[in-house]
Amino acid sequence: MLSARAVSLKARTFTGGRSVVARRDNAVVLGDDSADVAARAVCSLADSLSHVEKVLRPVRPLPEFPRRHYPSNTQCSSLIPASLLYMILYKIFAIMAVLAAGLFMLPASAAMASTAPNQKCPPNGTNWSSTGSWTSRSFTGTDGSTYALNANQWGTDSSDKFTMFTTTTKGEWGFCANSDPYGGWPYANEEKDYNGEAVSSVKTLISTYNVSVPSNYGQWNVAYDIGINGEVANGSNEVMFWVYTHGQSTGSAAEGTITVDGQKWNLFGCLGCRRVDLVLPKNSTSGTIHVADLLHALQKDHRTSETVPPSARLYGVQFGSEVHGTQGHTLTFLYQKYTLNP
Repeated sequence: MLSARAVSLKARTFTGGRSVVARRDNAVVLGDDSADVAARAVCSLADSLSHVEKVLRPVRPLPEFPRRHYPSNTQCSSLIPASLLYMILYKIFAIMAVLAAGLFMLPASAAMASTAPNQKCPPNGTNWSSTGSWTSRSFTGTDGSTYALNANQWGTDSSDKFTMFTTTTKGEWGFCANSDPYGGWPYANEEKDYNGEAVSSVKTLISTYNVSVPSNYGQWNVAYDIGINGEVANGSNEVMFWVYTHGQSTGSAAEGTITVDGQKWNLFGCLGCRRVDLVLPKNSTSGTIHVADLLHALQKDHRTSETVPPSARLYGVQFGSEVHGTQGHTLTFLYQKYTLNP
């Protein structure tokens, strides 16, 4: 990196105007009214950047700029040291680095969309909780629709430590789990039932989600689970859309990819068990899923049309997390927003 001493501005005269710029004692002297205005602007920029730096420093510490002597505000209009110009460039670079990291005015937990392990369970701010397997209750979602909230649906081991809860925030729910390995595949979810409506007649079905998930521990996913020609619990055909996975695979054979509405998915098939899994190539804690478009595409694809045939009928659409193990930690999942319309 160049030091201030390496910054050298040679004396030169601008023929198109009255200003004369000369180097003197590692500083730039500006010689007329227009130059004074420019000098004041540079000084104001330096002052503004200093204020921005003070705001950013509590969020993410910035390296201290080496202290160099430069003129006071009263001198700034006529004398701009090279070190001041250097400082301006440095501060711009440092501020851009913080913004690029996505940490401007955001706490680290919000930026990561993750929950720390071994938190209190249920957490503060809950208004309902349950540890029972196969429990279900009516639940008003963030969009005002009525869903069924299903707890620990596939857990079969009485030693499982699993608690599902709702919070005082409208439509927000979650669960925490601590067991390794689970005796089954517990799947906490919220569900809306379409009661056998023909898939081909469902023209629009759009879902949005926003979740906070554990970081670095366990084997689990965040996924949609959809019953085709019957409820999943009754052994119907099954379609899953995996939007996030950690240490867990579908257990099905890879069948290439499929792209719908510009989004590529990895495709896994299990004809013997009548299940299709679509897995996002990159994990996502928030997004929009065009459920009807995906189902229509599966109807037309020869790799999946046996599971989702032209005559397919839509039953329960669930969204939640399967957990296979927690590596000895209590893991918390928080579903902050979920909609499924119409």
